[in-house]
Amino acid sequence: MGRTVNTAACFEAVKKGHLGLLRDLLPEDGGGSEDWNMVDEMDRTLVHYAAERGHVRIVLYLINGGTIPTQKDKDGNTPAHLALRSGREGVVVWLWKKGAKQSILSDKNNHGEIVFDQLSERGKQSLRMYQQSLLPIPKTARAMSVTMDEIGNVHEACRAGDLQTLLQLLDEHADNPKAIQELIETRSLEGKNAVRATWL
Repeated sequence: MGRTVNTAACFEAVKKGHLGLLRDLLPEDGGGSEDWNMVDEMDRTLVHYAAERGHVRIVLYLINGGTIPTQKDKDGNTPAHLALRSGREGVVVWLWKKGAKQSILSDKNNHGEIVFDQLSERGKQSLRMYQQSLLPIPKTARAMSVTMDEIGNVHEACRAGDLQTLLQLLDEHADNPKAIQELIETRSLEGKNAVRATWL
């Protein structure tokens, strides 16, 4: 028999950005458990609050575990709506990449707002860039120790001014100087300067 999950503690952990605590609180069976898709009195999931507060690592952890990234609350808001409302366009990009593309393009909240229509030109450009990164990778690029997708993520983080995500991406390769150099030597001068300023 499984243990009882402390719902209030889970929501509090997400709001405060405590990923380690959240891992301890949630069952290990991921999205196979309704606990991962728990809602509060506003019908908001854990992803709603993580997205609203810009906790990218928690957003990714929950979605990778099977949490639905497009659930609507009582006001018709998806996590992407709340992320955008709180100025977290970088989170909207991550939600797009993790399966919320159609929702971002078409889901209206109770005020008739569609997330994509509300994005800044910079945010829309980040989504276009990501879509372009899904094109086949040239053979020469496959030999790199970082993927083209990771380089695209660095560009997106730079353009969105998402320092937290940028640092997370770089930290993932902290023990690989070659990978860091490849990330620094991205083709965009803007991306290169932002990475150098952050990492070096």
